Amino acid sequence: MKHRIVVLEGPDGSGKSRLAADIQKRLGYEVRHEGPPPAGEDPYRYYLRQVFDTALLTFTCPGVVLDRFALGDRVYGPVLRGEDRLGAENWRKIREGLDWLGALRVLCMPPLHVCLTAWRARARNGQEMISHEDRFRATYDAWNRFYSDEGQVAYDWTRDSREALLSLIEGPEAEEARLRGLYNRLAMDLTSGLAEDLAFGLEQEKE
Repeated sequence: MKHRIVVLEGPDGSGKSRLAADIQKRLGYEVRHEGPPPAGEDPYRYYLRQVFDTALLTFTCPGVVLDRFALGDRVYGPVLRGEDRLGAENWRKIREGLDWLGALRVLCMPPLHVCLTAWRARARNGQEMISHEDRFRATYDAWNRFYSDEGQVAYDWTRDSREALLSLIEGPEAEEARLRGLYNRLAMDLTSGLAEDLAFGLEQEKE
């Protein structure tokens, strides 16, 4: 099937932004660069809202690429802030929501030396939030621990075919038509009360 939501995760210098640009050029997807939640905001509620907003956005554009998302919070939180504020259980719920929407989750993971070379060039110009190499190596190791995350596609641009990955995102035309029908029915459900049901469910969960 065609994946109208693509989530790109991975270390700094792993080629996420370049891949996002390729997807945008070929498929016309909107690219959104995601960062950590605003200070003081609950990560789970923040990312859950982003999932919902992204689903709504696909009604008005060919598709959406999220350049970094919630999994990055689990990697950078412990290294930069000393804690994983999202947690395994909340990540599982967000991941299931993305999977239900048919999102393709891609972990960009080229070899360490490739990422280090790109990171060093950007760090010298003050373009990276991680300024020390030991911290960068710690985040790379943390990403490696999520390499086999359930339902995720691992991609190494130095070895794997970019064309094959883009074809995977496109999917067969028949499946695209079927998926478009599902999205249209979901839009009708949203206008007839599903949004209110979701809001009520979130309130119940907070209690």
